[in-house]
Amino acid sequence: DNAGRVTMPSQPVAIYHHTSASEDGAYGYSWPGTGAQSVICKPQGATLNRGSMYNTSTGRFTAPVAGVYRYAVHGNLYTNNLNANAYYTIRIYENESHYVYHYETNSINNANGWVYVNVSGLINLAATDYIRFELKTNNLSTSGNNGFGWDLSQYTHYEFQLLY
Repeated sequence: DNAGRVTMPSQPVAIYHHTSASEDGAYGYSWPGTGAQSVICKPQGATLNRGSMYNTSTGRFTAPVAGVYRYAVHGNLYTNNLNANAYYTIRIYENESHYVYHYETNSINNANGWVYVNVSGLINLAATDYIRFELKTNNLSTSGNNGFGWDLSQYTHYEFQLLY
């Protein structure tokens, strides 16, 4: 008798985080220049990868079956060395096309510090379609390891899961 018992769902789900500050999209990523800059985020640490949906070399979360998926990034974004009037976006790409972006001006959060960011949404995907997360700014003030990007481990998570 299973009355009242909760069992673990079998839906595919992937949750990843950065393990090193130098990973693509992390706060110690080495930006190649100033001004407008972007990078496809490639977190390397698996919190959970049921269904093998994430590829660490490409940054792709791939749908194993057709359905409605939830995507999210929750975490601390370091905005050091963004100009005060800069903006940043977290862009979601479906396959190679822009799907949606989440936008904020750096001045709203008093610039140059840690900002807690929550972005999420739903997307309908066919089997083998994928999404990627891109971090972008229009006005990076210095190149190199300057502290614009996501925090590590438990502070930031990229999530992708099949809902139905």
